[in-house]
Amino acid sequence: MSVPVPMDTLRHTLEERGPVGFLLTVSDDARPHAVQCPVVWEGDRLAVEVGRRSASNAAARPGVSLLYPARTA
Repeated sequence: MSVPVPMDTLRHTLEERGPVGFLLTVSDDARPHAVQCPVVWEGDRLAVEVGRRSASNAAARPGVSLLYPARTA
């Protein structure tokens, strides 16, 4: 299930979810690539720490998704 989060509540929502999420990117051959990664605020920007493949995918195709596990079953 996808739950949209309004931009004005994003910081609070992410603080509730914790410091780790999953970044989804797409490779050159259109395959999904998912990694668990730390998520932090750098001023007013949201930043994730990822490896070379995720960074390369995101640079080439910046439409990425950030997911968090469900809080309840």
